[in-house]
Amino acid sequence: MQTDFAIWPSPPPSLARLVDSIGSNVFDAQLIHCLHEISGADHCAVYALNSDRVELLAAASINGSDHAQTRGLDYASSQSWRGDSGFLAAYGDSSMPRATLVRARKSYSARGRPQVYDKLFLYGIRSHLYGISVLRDDMHNPRFCERDLQRLSVFADMAFSCVDQHVRARERAVRALAPLGSVEIIESSLQRRTLGLSRRELQVCARILYGLPLPEIARDLGINPESVVTYKRRAFLKAKVSGRHELMRLYLES
Repeated sequence: MQTDFAIWPSPPPSLARLVDSIGSNVFDAQLIHCLHEISGADHCAVYALNSDRVELLAAASINGSDHAQTRGLDYASSQSWRGDSGFLAAYGDSSMPRATLVRARKSYSARGRPQVYDKLFLYGIRSHLYGISVLRDDMHNPRFCERDLQRLSVFADMAFSCVDQHVRARERAVRALAPLGSVEIIESSLQRRTLGLSRRELQVCARILYGLPLPEIARDLGINPESVVTYKRRAFLKAKVSGRHELMRLYLES
């Protein structure tokens, strides 16, 4: 990637940590830290844009909350993206990574979640067509400035390469799980462990181990995406794991 040194004298320190996190369960967190360092972003969500649907691949908030994850899942599953100018631009012109600015002056949720004052949408194609929502909710400096846009445009090529490598690494990990059998077998095996998980928590964990993305878990279990996030958080707390990688290790070692 050619770096414009007038805009970006040196790569941010968080970029190296992002590259190191590819394929791991901390990729989401490293991505938002990198975006925050570059542009002051508060939340981000990464999507795979398919012909008739979008899939949430990663999401994180700089404050460590589940706002980006919950909103991203809801956005993908509720079809809200169909009226989003960023997504429409991506579907209409996917030949190059490009920054598209969408400004908002309203809250995306009435349930006490942060108001989104500005939103950027980056999109680009690698092995898939990807989109990255970059959101800011800072009331004291709500808008991304021109320098933020320039830096994000420079970073876009690297971002899509990292996302694509991360997705392919996770896909390889899912294929490696084929010998584990079905979701039902994994769930039954988890149930025999003394983890203290409820039935719904077992169901969610089994599907996470099997490699299903959270929106598909919600559809499979007939529950809303926010409930999936809640069950996942409770289960990981009880099992004393921080992500899918640690859950897999616990599953295989038990």
